[in-house]
Amino acid sequence: MKLATLIFTLVFMFSFREVKAQDERTKIYFLADTIDVPKNQRILEIRRGPWFVGVYEFYMKSYPTDNINLIFTYEEPRPEMQAKIVETLPNHHYRSWKSLFELLTSPDKPFDDNYQLYITEKLPGGRYTTHKVYRIMPNRSFHGGTIKQ
Repeated sequence: MKLATLIFTLVFMFSFREVKAQDERTKIYFLADTIDVPKNQRILEIRRGPWFVGVYEFYMKSYPTDNINLIFTYEEPRPEMQAKIVETLPNHHYRSWKSLFELLTSPDKPFDDNYQLYITEKLPGGRYTTHKVYRIMPNRSFHGGTIKQ
């Protein structure tokens, strides 16, 4: 299942990612902590894949009709594109999970058209890294068909 999600993510990234001008969208930040949160209380799973691709999979669906969990991904194929690891938590206004979920599910203001999400990940040893991420959209058309998990 995890391999299928990762392959789906890679296909999506290279086939469907729409690039929006940064100045059009509001930057928002979310802190993903799987270091200090017990495994049975986590709301997401963080995975790394080939070609410097990362996946943040939240254990929920944006809408009841979605056929996959809420997934954000990033790619950093070249060393100069890779996120820096820092020793202190970057100084950003971090959204709570509740606040982020409200933005994601708002019918009045489509998330991907209005916001650019950055996920700051807590790493071992009290270090942090921040990635600009893109949401994987379920039920997207793919060469006349539909992507489904």
